[in-house]
Amino acid sequence: DNTMPGLEAQVANIADEIAYNNHDVDDGLRAGLITIDELRECEIIEEHIDYVKAKWPSLAGRALVNELVRRMINSLVTDLVDHSRSCIENASPQSVNDVRQTHDYLVGLSPDMARKHKQLKVFLKKKLYQHDDVKSMAEKSRKVITTLFNAYCENAEQLSNGQDNASGFSLNDSESLECQVKDYIAGMTDRYALSEFNRITTLQQ
Repeated sequence: DNTMPGLEAQVANIADEIAYNNHDVDDGLRAGLITIDELRECEIIEEHIDYVKAKWPSLAGRALVNELVRRMINSLVTDLVDHSRSCIENASPQSVNDVRQTHDYLVGLSPDMARKHKQLKVFLKKKLYQHDDVKSMAEKSRKVITTLFNAYCENAEQLSNGQDNASGFSLNDSESLECQVKDYIAGMTDRYALSEFNRITTLQQ
């Protein structure tokens, strides 16, 4: 099936991408994994750094980061709206089927902004997602989740021994134990997952 997704799906796709990347920039700066100076490698941020520092020379810390992220999101969203409006007007679709039969996405960034956004994604992959601290934390998280999943599947009674049993969780016969365990773990907070991991690994010693 080579048809394009509907306009709503196209909007959701690019909106998610913009949100995730900008959250990652904010999280990376907050965690000290990347610096504002390093972000100058990305045109989409460099132009805002220069503007903000020229207009508010004393701005620093979280205030500076918040302003940079706000301006970056604004530039992406403004470009997205303007370019998408132009594409939709040019294609002039009259129905959902018209949208699905187009040869390209009608919702998206302009070519130059898309290039800048891709540059940011490459930067984040290299500097943030592949950072040793991030990879180490991901490995620890994988170990916690795997340990919990295996322990619960091997002994379903483990599910009734945790602090959250009062929330009303109970096994049912309508779906597999594995699916129920998966959903149970997915609903945990980080703190509770670590607490359960410590409890279970202590029992296993």
